[in-house]
Amino acid sequence: TLTSRKHHSGTKSSKCGQGAEYSITFESLIDSLNEFSKEVSIDFYLFQETLVHNAKLVIEVSGERMEFNWHGKAITELSQVTNEWTKVNYTYLLPKNYFSGQKIKIYLYNVSNIPLYMDDVNIEFKE
Repeated sequence: TLTSRKHHSGTKSSKCGQGAEYSITFESLIDSLNEFSKEVSIDFYLFQETLVHNAKLVIEVSGERMEFNWHGKAITELSQVTNEWTKVNYTYLLPKNYFSGQKIKIYLYNVSNIPLYMDDVNIEFKE
């Protein structure tokens, strides 16, 4: 969900939680990526009011030619900072068979009643 309530730069950020479980999602067809990529580096700014939530940064790879791959990294393992914007970086080693998938998605998942905000996202696939 886009919101203008909080933002790191610009006038809006992505909010999740409080009934809106998913942040804005990066989604790409895998065949448009470099087949030699071995990892994905995800940088973003995060604002969390408390650490009492179970939100996750999710990387999912799916397709008819592979088993569904879902990886969730707890946000509280990436940042313990509250009530201010903080830069978060996470590097994920892609599954060896990821290129036989069709789609990759990256997003925050938050089923709690605590809002989280994400802004200024940068995603880079690396060899």
